Amino acid sequence: MLTIIGDVHGLTDQYIKIARKREYSLQIGDMNFSYTHMKALDPDKHKFFAGNHDNYDLVGSCPNNIGDYGYRNIDGVSFFFVRGGISTDRHMRTEGKSWWRNEELSYREASEAVQMYREYKPDLMITHQPPESVVAPMGFHRIFPSLTGQLLNELLDIHRPKIWVFGHMHISWEGKIGNTKFKCLNELETMELKPMYREKD
Repeated sequence: MLTIIGDVHGLTDQYIKIARKREYSLQIGDMNFSYTHMKALDPDKHKFFAGNHDNYDLVGSCPNNIGDYGYRNIDGVSFFFVRGGISTDRHMRTEGKSWWRNEELSYREASEAVQMYREYKPDLMITHQPPESVVAPMGFHRIFPSLTGQLLNELLDIHRPKIWVFGHMHISWEGKIGNTKFKCLNELETMELKPMYREKD
C-alpha cells in the first residue's frame, strides 16, 4: 500500500509522524526549503518530488527525491509523475532563498516528459500542480497561466489516465472529468493506493 501525502509547507514534524505510520509514502511537492528531516525516513520507502515551494539548490541531492518526471513503481503502484509548478506569489519572495527560477521544468525537459508520457500512457498520474483545464471545475475563477499547467493539459490531451492526483491548490477536492478521476490533496492530506501494475505496451 502506497500513501500519497499532500503539501507539507515546512510542517516537517507532522509530515514525519504521518510517514512513519506508513510502510511506503510519496509526498507530492512543496516540502520545505531544507531536507535534513528526511534523514529520519528510509529513502527506499519514503519518497517525494518537488513542487514550486522547494529549494532547487538542495532538493536534487536528497536521496528520497525521485526526480523531475518519469515512470516509477513504488510497492506495486505504477505511476507517471511531473514535479514543479508556478509560484503566484513569487513577486513577494527572494530568489535563491524562498523562490527558485527553475521551479518549473524547462522547455526541453517538458518536451522530453511529453515523449515519455506518450510512450507509457499511465493509468495513474501524480503531479504537484493540476492541468490548467481542471482549475475551473474545481471552483477557481482565476487561472494563472504557466508552462506546467499547459504541459499537463497537453499530457491530458495525449492520454487520459484513470486517476490523476495533485496538490498545490490548498483544498481537498475530487471530481470526474471524462473518464479520469481527479483528486486534489490539501496540506498533509493522505490518500491510500493499492498496487496498480501496468506494464509498458
